[in-house]
Amino acid sequence: MYRVSTAAAAAALALVCSSASLEAAQTPKILSSDQNRVPSCVQPDRMMAFLKNRNKKVDENFKDVALFYKKHGAELKVRWDYAFYQMIVETNYLTYKTGSGRWGDVRPTQNNFAGIGATGGGVRGESFDDVSTGVLAHIGHIRLYSGKPVDEPAAKRTKLVEEIILPWAQGMGRAVTFTDLTTKWSPGDKEYSDDIELVAKAYRASFCTNENEIETIATTDEVTASQDDPAADETVVADAADVAADSSETTAGLTNSKTAKASEEINRVLEETAADTEVQADDSESTVASSGTTAASMVSNATAKTTRKNAKAVEKVVALMTPSLPKGGACKVFTASYGGAKSLLIEAAGDAGVVYTALAVNDGKESAQAQAFINAYAKGGRSIGEYGSVDQALTKAFELCPEG
Repeated sequence: MYRVSTAAAAAALALVCSSASLEAAQTPKILSSDQNRVPSCVQPDRMMAFLKNRNKKVDENFKDVALFYKKHGAELKVRWDYAFYQMIVETNYLTYKTGSGRWGDVRPTQNNFAGIGATGGGVRGESFDDVSTGVLAHIGHIRLYSGKPVDEPAAKRTKLVEEIILPWAQGMGRAVTFTDLTTKWSPGDKEYSDDIELVAKAYRASFCTNENEIETIATTDEVTASQDDPAADETVVADAADVAADSSETTAGLTNSKTAKASEEINRVLEETAADTEVQADDSESTVASSGTTAASMVSNATAKTTRKNAKAVEKVVALMTPSLPKGGACKVFTASYGGAKSLLIEAAGDAGVVYTALAVNDGKESAQAQAFINAYAKGGRSIGEYGSVDQALTKAFELCPEG
């Protein structure tokens, strides 16, 4: 399928899948069931609010598109929430434009929400009479990939490729997931399912803050941690410590020589500041700091008693340990969540430019959760602000990155 959200997808990948060791995002099975339900926090009105927050000029003809995803998805027993997220990836939030502002091959008037039949090179793909039929075509096409197609699909291409897709789906010997779409729906894009999951996570960060509404998310979301489950929070901290102990995962984008230089500088600064500051660095904190993962936290740990000379020395350490961000102005904005109301703004360097993430964190666990996120998904990143809500963090993010 043809997609137009190339820039957004590249930035998304750089943010959440920056480590080559990370596997493809774990997504739900395509077919819904009692064990694979759409979470109750996913509602058409919320989905439209989420969409309009990122595309403030959504065509009026699409005002009921989320309702149609729910209607047709429920009828065909397809996880319509993920179908909606896939539509966002395919159409770049219904702009039908690339990240550079150019039109993709499909136009809004075609009511084609998944690039059905648009195979690239200017091929427009199929057109549908109205929004409802276009959504039905998308849902029916997805169901084919589950291995259980509908008899009379709305899209002609669904029937045309049935002989290719069915053997592939049925040959898996298990339920097909949205992750599996990467190999057939968009075989030229290895991060296709990751991009869909990133949209899902962004939605959940904004609208699934009530744990009782989340239902099936806990088993599929690698970032979200329960607010009320101490074990989950301990796991987050443990993950951060494990990463700090592994030198191959803690260079934060620095060369070995630069890491060594930063380590030496940190030790010197700690020695100089020990006499006239209240900086307390126990063995575990020193290990993390010397590995190059929590330089910024050294500044926050320094109290008002720190001298001007020592404060400058600490800033020098931060400069040594923080990779320079790409030049040229390219940037993107995303959200992620540990379930809390407070939000941090994380800045990191990605392949497509600077990436800003509004990260929802739990009160009192901001540092640990920020560091766990940075270690896992934003190597070399740093927290550049703390806010009362994700919306406030996003406001600042869009000030820094107007085109995000």
